[in-house]
Amino acid sequence: MGVREDLLQKRIFVMDLDGTLIDSRKRHAIVMQEVLSHTKRSLNAEEYMNYKAEGNSGLKYLTEILGIDMPDAREIQQEWMARIEFSGYLLTDELYTDAVSFLNTVFEKGGVIFLTARKNRLGLDGELKRLAILPYADYTIVADPDDAMSQKEKAVRVIREAYPEAKLTVIGDTENEYELARKFGLESRIVNCGFRSKAYWENRGVKTYSSLGEILRSIV
Repeated sequence: MGVREDLLQKRIFVMDLDGTLIDSRKRHAIVMQEVLSHTKRSLNAEEYMNYKAEGNSGLKYLTEILGIDMPDAREIQQEWMARIEFSGYLLTDELYTDAVSFLNTVFEKGGVIFLTARKNRLGLDGELKRLAILPYADYTIVADPDDAMSQKEKAVRVIREAYPEAKLTVIGDTENEYELARKFGLESRIVNCGFRSKAYWENRGVKTYSSLGEILRSIV
């Protein structure tokens, strides 16, 4: 048994990517700005992302904040979804400043599995290589965003079957990761610097962390 396999047998960190290791908020706003520009409307990027960070959908922003009729809003949102993983836009993604130091530490302590929802698998592979974090993943599991939760649940079942003695810790930034951990009775660490705010999580009574570095201090 190799060193990595031995670590996987004991402890596994199941990590989300967008909003957790990768800061893709800029991409989300840029794509919406460009889609709206074709309708002669403008977007306040900060307002848009802050609104979504409180648990609101992009569709709700279009209707409730911008006052766009639902049929038009649905069309805009569908166009946003079609564009969000175009390779050119993926180039705007960056790692959070403490992502590499975090990965360096947990990689020595246990297995690392990236569990994310993306449609463009080739684009994801290219991004992980560009950001130089692909070598940290023992496995990368990709769920379809249209069926993300059920596919992530299936992935956790597979992980637990393969490594029944391992302690699993789920690390993420949204309801998906929190509910995934809760369903399986797993330890979780939720950051509030991604796609959900600290206030949003406080309203739900969920303890969160301001950075990956803070998470690291809680699990070392």
